[in-house]
Amino acid sequence: MATRQRQELLTQVLDELIPPSLDGRVPGAGQLGVGTSIMNGSPAARPGDEEAVEAVLSFLERESESFGELDSDEKTNALQSVEARFPEQFAQLVRLTYMDYYSRPDIRPLFGVGRHPVHPDGYPVEAESPEFMEELVAPVRARGPCYRNAKS
Repeated sequence: MATRQRQELLTQVLDELIPPSLDGRVPGAGQLGVGTSIMNGSPAARPGDEEAVEAVLSFLERESESFGELDSDEKTNALQSVEARFPEQFAQLVRLTYMDYYSRPDIRPLFGVGRHPVHPDGYPVEAESPEFMEELVAPVRARGPCYRNAKS
């Protein structure tokens, strides 16, 4: 398969792994161009990732006439088949997809976090209310101690 066709297939797969939002505000991973990053040596890449992506795409090419023409359920089934046949390679593709997608400064603000990387400054996080904290710990307090006193 030609490189352009391979890139299109990868784009379609990535849009299934991280689909666009229904309102169109948040792009899918394929729409965002994560496939280009993966094909050109993702910053998140590790040894063997290129071969893993190749195995996933080759299997899809053999097993499905045209992935892009399948409906959503058929695409899900096709990807589940790939995952069952090549679990490690599929996991590598998913890892690359998530890391490339969520590390992009243009996508993070769409999820309510800053454009800057999480390290070293982190993101501002609102403190929980005392009432909410009490609700969270109430079951633990009600259970009572669940340890043996070491001094006994």
